[in-house]
Amino acid sequence: ADPSDGFPPGAPPITDPTWHGTAHNIAAALATDPAAIGCLVLARRFSVDRDRRWAGISVVTAVTVLVLGWWPDAHSISVRLAGVVALLLAYISATAFRLCRAPQ
Repeated sequence: ADPSDGFPPGAPPITDPTWHGTAHNIAAALATDPAAIGCLVLARRFSVDRDRRWAGISVVTAVTVLVLGWWPDAHSISVRLAGVVALLLAYISATAFRLCRAPQ
């Protein structure tokens, strides 16, 4: 990604992104889409199991990931994608814990 907006320290504000920086930002956003689709697949599974709470959590996670990943502001992409990664890791961990504890 292009250095900008004080990251790394001392970097000037970005005025004209490079093609590589733009491609990096688009690729990062595209990489989150399969994870959002996975959340929706799990939402369907939880709906079939009549677990409305986890189905809702899964849908909210998917929507949040997509909104943050595709928000049209190039200046905040790194912060938003860091939040997306943290959210997805928390969701994956909580879901794995939930599924491991579920009766078979």
